[in-house]
Amino acid sequence: MRQTPSRALRALLIVAAVTACSKSGGSGGNDVVIPCNPPDAGEIAAAVPKFVAGITPLPRRFLVATSGDSTLPTSAQAALQAMGPMYLFPSDSTQQARILARLQQNGKFPTILVLFAGMKQVDKGHLNVQFAGRFEGGDEAGKQVPATTIHFLCRDGQWQLDTTKAAAAP
Repeated sequence: MRQTPSRALRALLIVAAVTACSKSGGSGGNDVVIPCNPPDAGEIAAAVPKFVAGITPLPRRFLVATSGDSTLPTSAQAALQAMGPMYLFPSDSTQQARILARLQQNGKFPTILVLFAGMKQVDKGHLNVQFAGRFEGGDEAGKQVPATTIHFLCRDGQWQLDTTKAAAAP
């Protein structure tokens, strides 16, 4: 039986698809079939709830630096606001004192200054987003929140939170 070009092409496409699918479950899941776009502020925003959930006691209010390299992108600030009241925290110590005094008058709730500590694409299939923080209100005032790394995997062309790794890493 003679194969027509369209049959041969169809057979080749099937073999390619089977090969690609088998790679997605390859050793350790490190093979990336559909590459992810370069990471951006969306991944930082997606990491915020996981970072906050790992803090004890759970913060009820959030402060965000208004300047410097620790400033959260707008989308990450929106993610914080979805979790509770968020306030901009200026670098000027006099203004900081005013904000903290006003917050203290409204209740002694755990309040944390959330600091963006960086984002690094480890390889084509892995991304790390790092945060740190410091309690600025409540009984924990002054207590440091250690650097926390939130891990992402590239799956089906999208960065997704890695639920297989521990949230905190130095």
